[in-house]
Amino acid sequence: MTEKLSDVLSRKFGNNIREGSMISNECYISELIKIIKPNVILEIGTLYGCSAALFAQYAKKVFTIDIMSAPETNKLIAESVWHFLELGKKVQSFSIVNDSEKGELIASLNFDMAFIDGGHTYEEVKYDFSCVKKCGIVLFHDYKPSGREYSDCNNIRYDDIVKFIDEIYPAPFIWGPHCGKFALWIDAHHPLLRSKYFLQWKKNNAQQEQGS
Repeated sequence: MTEKLSDVLSRKFGNNIREGSMISNECYISELIKIIKPNVILEIGTLYGCSAALFAQYAKKVFTIDIMSAPETNKLIAESVWHFLELGKKVQSFSIVNDSEKGELIASLNFDMAFIDGGHTYEEVKYDFSCVKKCGIVLFHDYKPSGREYSDCNNIRYDDIVKFIDEIYPAPFIWGPHCGKFALWIDAHHPLLRSKYFLQWKKNNAQQEQGS
C-alpha cells in the first residue's frame, strides 16, 4: 500500500477512527516493522482495529486482545476495518474477562513481537509486559511524561506508563512525535540488537530526536 493507512481509513470511516490510536503516527512504526520482520504480532488493546490492521500489512498473523467490557461498537468498527482491508484471515481477535484469562491466553500463543496499548495504570502495564516479554521485542504506546517541556501538549499525560518504562531493563529506546512517543524494549540477548539495519534505524531516529 503506497498511501498512508491512516488516510485510507479516515476517508472510509471518518477522522474519528484515529482517536486513541497510534495509526496517525504510522510513519514512526512502519520502517521499524519492516526491519524487524515479525511473523506474528500480539497486540493488547484493540480499540478500532487500526493498529492491528497496520501490523497485518507486514506480519503473517496478528493476535489482538481486548477486555470484554469494551464497547460493542468498537468491536464492530474493528471488524469493519479488517473486512474493508481484506485482512480478516490475518487478524484474530480475542475478548477476555480479566487479567488471569489474559495471562492464560497469552501463555498459549506463539508470537515474536508484542504491542502494549491497553490499560494505562502502572500495574496494568506491568502485568501486560510480564505476559508478553517472552517474545523479546515489546513496543509501547503513549510514552507521555508530565515535564515542563511537554506543557505545549494538550493531550493526556500517562505518568504511570512512563514510570514503568523508565524502570525496565534493558532501557527501551524512546522516539516519535513530541506529544506522544513510542518505547521499544528488546531483550538483551535478542539478535535484532546485532542487525546493521536496526542499528542504522536507531541512529537515524536518535538524530531526529536531537533535532526536534
